[in-house]
Amino acid sequence: MTEEPSNEVAVTERSLFRRVVRPAIAWGVAGVLVVAGNVWMYRVIDGWRAEEASLREQARASGDSIGVSDGTIAFQVNVLALLARQSGAAQAWSTTLQAEADAQAANADAYKEVALGFERCGDQRAAAIAAIWAGASGSAAIASADAECSAAQQQLDALAAGN
Repeated sequence: MTEEPSNEVAVTERSLFRRVVRPAIAWGVAGVLVVAGNVWMYRVIDGWRAEEASLREQARASGDSIGVSDGTIAFQVNVLALLARQSGAAQAWSTTLQAEADAQAANADAYKEVALGFERCGDQRAAAIAAIWAGASGSAAIASADAECSAAQQQLDALAAGN
């Protein structure tokens, strides 16, 4: 009979082991797994947070860079618009100056023609004087010189009246 009580004790110990220790080990393992899972998730989420902070910083820096670029582009657009207006004004002024230069060139050519007329007049008077000194009649040469001088004077008067 002594065996039976020890068998009962063994059965009770096994029963106690089955009822208390196994569930405690299972709950302990489950608790360790939950804690390990939480630690792992904390590290994963912390990594995500660090990555998010890095991405936000990069986005802010990109936004700042875009703002600077937009400002630079706006400034350059304004400079180009100013240069276009100045170019248009310079082109208009250049056209005006070219017209004035053409008018001055035409005026200079007209005065040159008058000067040549007076030179011909002087040459014809000199020829008339030389003919008179030579003893010939210089009336035809004088009349031709007078006509040339009169034509030159009329051109000069017309130019002076036009200016």
